[in-house]
Order: sequence, then structure tokens, then C-alpha cells
Amino acid sequence: MGKSTAAIQGLDPRKQWLIVVPFLSEVDRWKDKAEIPLEVASENENKSEWLRQNVLEGNSIVCTHTLFDLVDLTRTDLRDYDLIIDEVFDCVQSEFGVKEETFEKVYIGEGYATVDPTNGRVTPTAKWTALSLEVEKLSTKPRNDLYQRAKQGSLYKVTGKGFFVSIVPAELFTSPRSCTVLTYQAETSQMVGYLRRLGIPFQIDRHDDAAFRLGLLQRLTVKDIPSLRELPMTHTAQEKMNKDVAKVVSAALLNLRKRGLVGVEAENIMLSCNKSKWHDQHENPKGLFAQGSKLSLCNFLPKTTRGTNKYRHCSHAIYLNDLRLNPAEKEWLGWTKEDEDRWALGELLQWVMRSRLRDGDEVSLYLASPRMKALLEDFLNNKKEDAPLAVSLLAA
Repeated sequence: MGKSTAAIQGLDPRKQWLIVVPFLSEVDRWKDKAEIPLEVASENENKSEWLRQNVLEGNSIVCTHTLFDLVDLTRTDLRDYDLIIDEVFDCVQSEFGVKEETFEKVYIGEGYATVDPTNGRVTPTAKWTALSLEVEKLSTKPRNDLYQRAKQGSLYKVTGKGFFVSIVPAELFTSPRSCTVLTYQAETSQMVGYLRRLGIPFQIDRHDDAAFRLGLLQRLTVKDIPSLRELPMTHTAQEKMNKDVAKVVSAALLNLRKRGLVGVEAENIMLSCNKSKWHDQHENPKGLFAQGSKLSLCNFLPKTTRGTNKYRHCSHAIYLNDLRLNPAEKEWLGWTKEDEDRWALGELLQWVMRSRLRDGDEVSLYLASPRMKALLEDFLNNKKEDAPLAVSLLAA
């Protein structure tokens, strides 16, 4: 809390700044609060070209994570910029691959790609480049979408499996004059795992969070949802639920609405589950979990929401997710079960802190997953040796 405000107040007008934030509302906040001019992209212009042009002119910029992903490092020189990233974002994403035997026989065996044995980076050969315009038509040939990622240097092979991951180019962190990431529990984030995996040096500014933990213990009431204790609630399990199983969830939510949440205004409740189970194809809250729950008017937040104050009025929260990292991402990062648990806890803490906990008020949190509940309670009661917590992450 207060990280962004302090950073805004500390902007040196003698420097060139590139500020990257999660939401457009945060773009507006930085622009309005900063005492130096910050350029902001308009709706109708080419965002990538706008960013490149402003960098050429040496302007200080504030943009979203999404726009930051569009930086073309072959045409954009960031060496004079100090980069501030407000909240971590996922730097590693799984990619649908091909069967292991196909990869070995076609991609490697026929000379379309090479794989770095130390980190798994896939590099296209001249042969693959020559065929890149044709392969989309030939299903037995290397896929063009994989070629484009390999050409960008962002495609990595997961050892021993027919899966890939694509990663954010490391140069986005290393080419600016400095890079500072504002977050909490940096050690639990996928971004730190990514930096370690690629050998990018960084330092974490550690701060004692004992007071925060104690305050959270006093103000956060953690409860379970008894009828969902034995129901798998991972992303994959939720996606596979048919109508009959989904009715168990909606019935549990209805029961919660009639009891624990009776009298609570829907606008003061925040909820998270798979988006496909809460919304229909028209983005309306009419998914299988929402139907019959009497909670369709509450605030839906994606399970890894960070960096927004929009829901700081919420007094009650429902978290239906059992967070698990994609197996390909987990293997590429080299993470253990304990690493995955710390990541899940960090994401849950970020999510629940969107509520009125930010203002020092009490909140009731209902968790569907016994695992997530145990991880949170262990943290609150300091039952396990936790990784050092962080307010800012510095990457050089």
C-alpha cells in the first residue's frame, strides 16, 4: 500500500521515464498526480508506433502492461529511460505444442530448428525461415505461429515434453537505464522466477511485514464453503464442469447468500472463479455458477487481479479458485510444489487486498479450496518459514 503514490511523488524531472501500469484508470492517476508531464496514448492511434515515436522524442510516458508488450526492441532504444513497472505481470505463458516425437522428427530431425541445451530456447534455422510463408497450409510441416515466436526469440522448449512456453523478451528489463518493479511478496511472483531462470541479476528491497501480517490477522475473517470442500476447483476442473456439477457451486453460493451474506449489498461483494463459469458469451453474469446464485450483481474480479483500487469498498469476498501453475510454465521455471504454493498464496493476498482491507477495515473472505485456506491461515499465523517479502523489485 502506498507504493505507487511514493513513486509518483519521486519522479525526477531531469530523467526520462517509462511508467507501466495494469489498468487505464492507473494511467490516468499517474498522469493526473505526477508533477512532470507524462504522455498518454489516445484511443485511435497505432499504440506501438506511438510508443516508438515518443521514445524517439525523449518524452516521459505512462502506458499499460498491454501496451508495454508491444514494444518493438528492434526499433525502440530504451537505454536512456528509467523504467517503473507498477505490479508484476506474467512473463511466461504456456503454448500449445506438438507431440514430442513430431518435434524431434520434424523440427529437429529435418533441420527446421535448434534448441539451446542449457535453457531450452528454440531458434529457427534458415530452412524454417524459408518455409515460414507456406507452413500454415501444411499441417505436417512446422507451424507458423511457433515460427513467429521463435523468430522473436521468445519460444522455449520444455525439456522432455511436447510443450513450449513463450516469454517476455529479457531486453525489456535489461535495455533501459534502470528497471524498478513495485509489488508485494516479490519472491512469490512468476516474474522473479523468470529473472532467475534467465540469469538476469536483480535485487529485492526487503521490508519487515510483521505489522502488516498482524493487522491482516486481526481484520480478515477466513471461512470455508463446506459443500465445496471436496469439489476440485482448479482452472481445468472448473472448465470441465457440466451443468449438474456447476449446480453444486451455484447452490453453495445461494446458500451463502441466504446466510453468511444476508443483508450485504451485492456491490460490496467481490467474487472470483473462471470467467467462463460466471459470464456468458455476451459478457453478462449468466454463467453456470452465477445462475440461481443470487450473486450475479456482485463484483467479478479475475483470480490474479492486482494494482486497482476500484473495489476498496468491498466488505465481503468469495474466492472459488484453487490456483495451480500451468505444468509447462512450472517446469520451465524449475519450480517445486513449495514454490507453486508460495505463488498461489501471493496471488490470493494480492486479490483480497483489493477490498476495504486497504483502508484498515474488516473483511470476510470465503474460500472454496481447503488448500488455499490452509496456505492463507499458515501465513497469517506465521506457521511456516516464508520467503522474504518485498515492496520493490529491482532488475538491472
